[in-house]
Amino acid sequence: MKTQTRLSKLMLAFAAFLTLSSIMILSSCSKDDDDDDMNGAANIQVIHSAEGTGRVELYLDNQKVNNSAVAYAQSSGYLRTTTGTKTAEIKLEGSTQVVSSTNVNFESGKNYTIYVTKSGTAASTVTTSDNTTSPTAGNAKVRFVNLSALLSNATIMLDNSLSLSGNLAFGSTTDYSVVSAGQHNFKATAVSNANITANNNFTVQDGKVYTIYLIGTTNLGLNIVTHK
Repeated sequence: MKTQTRLSKLMLAFAAFLTLSSIMILSSCSKDDDDDDMNGAANIQVIHSAEGTGRVELYLDNQKVNNSAVAYAQSSGYLRTTTGTKTAEIKLEGSTQVVSSTNVNFESGKNYTIYVTKSGTAASTVTTSDNTTSPTAGNAKVRFVNLSALLSNATIMLDNSLSLSGNLAFGSTTDYSVVSAGQHNFKATAVSNANITANNNFTVQDGKVYTIYLIGTTNLGLNIVTHK
């Protein structure tokens, strides 16, 4: 009987030990999560729009961020980083050659996009802060970035009737426009030459946020990326 009582006490003590250990582990994990929240984080993606340039990789303060290199007209998708001002370098895949570089001040909870573009033989970057606040019900938000040197200035039309920008300069970005969800035709035309134009049909979804970007130094095109 005494042996059974002693065994029961040992089992109770062991159970108490396991419970205390679990509480300590959960407390530690919670503290780590709180530290992450206090330290803050931001998101960054790269969009490759430099025609004739090989696949690229993103480095922040000399540390490679993306796992897979980004091909022309493709996006890396958002990648997490810490806050603060960092040197962002775009390098050719597997190389130390810097295609272009810029400084970005990453603020907590914000999303950013670095567009790699080219004018002539010189590559450059355009950096945007991406507002992912949802539009009103039944709508999407759309903005435009002119990354094509073929259109030093461009007009942007929605469904051939509504002007979203009358003179969008190379390297510039429009404000967001609220557009009803559904399929729309978007058209970009050079201000100086109506024969230089590109158009594409995109379906924008309710509650989503998009950027449509103009690309190409020899072949003009319109691409779209979803931010949310």
